[in-house]
Amino acid sequence: MATFDVGTPAATSGGSGDLIGMGVLLLIGAVAYLLPALIASQRKHANSTPICLVNILFGWTLLGWVVALIWATTSNVKAVAPKP
Repeated sequence: MATFDVGTPAATSGGSGDLIGMGVLLLIGAVAYLLPALIASQRKHANSTPICLVNILFGWTLLGWVVALIWATTSNVKAVAPKP
């Protein structure tokens, strides 16, 4: 009967680079997930709090994320008072 040497799987290197890579991916994912809220906040949107809530609560459905993104890019921004 033949025996097979499986060895170690290639995906389990176990180095600290794996942990750093996972942290970077997690950070990129969090920024991408919160992108509509970040855009609304940066643009000083009049409805930035509701946009943030829709993004956090329904963003995982993708439809909620797209709705929040479109809402964040509408032109309903707070007017900035001119400096005297």
